[in-house]
Amino acid sequence: MKRSEWLPATIVFLVISQLTGCAGPEDVEQTLKPGIPGSDWSLVAKSRPATKWYWLFDGKTLNSWANHTGDAQWLVKDGAITATAATRPSFLATTAEYEDFAVTVDVFAEPGHSAGMVVRGTRTSKSDAVPGAISGYEIHMGSDDEGTNGPGSIEGLASSTPGASVAGGWHTYEIEAAGSHIIVRMDQKITADIQDSIHTKGMIALRSAGTGSVQYRNIKFRDK
Repeated sequence: MKRSEWLPATIVFLVISQLTGCAGPEDVEQTLKPGIPGSDWSLVAKSRPATKWYWLFDGKTLNSWANHTGDAQWLVKDGAITATAATRPSFLATTAEYEDFAVTVDVFAEPGHSAGMVVRGTRTSKSDAVPGAISGYEIHMGSDDEGTNGPGSIEGLASSTPGASVAGGWHTYEIEAAGSHIIVRMDQKITADIQDSIHTKGMIALRSAGTGSVQYRNIKFRDK
């Protein structure tokens, strides 16, 4: 078959795959090229069916993510989103918003770092907040979080049982949001399980504050 004959067929196949949602995470990684305008990983994940996981981070660039405030320098290093804390808390957020979903992330926080993830986040309207800060359900993931605000807790809504320090090691977090039901798991163990309807839709944001640095990798998303 000549190139001119199979090229249209290939295009048709790709279009059908997109419409039927049959492309998996590997297909997304192959068809979306980082650095090309319009390649938005967060929007692609949002449009996919609920039965599969999709990447929110391509492992190479910060495409589909936007820095909203703070002084931390966000960059990609060794396949992870990395930030070194500075004067003010910093937030790096997806360009898309989500309602019901599950998201997983691997986190490595150095001693003294207050890392975290905000889900269903919006720009805060609180008068005492840092301009541009993201407000929503904030899950603590840092090494300097202690007591009831330990890793796996939800700020102001759910405490977590004090445990071993998370400093110096990788830990996996999974957050599920379905209507008013929010569940947080750390290393496959439930650390928070609440019913709350204050925040119904918003961005997914990474947080950097305190001292030292933090790394986020393997950020995956699944619609609910």
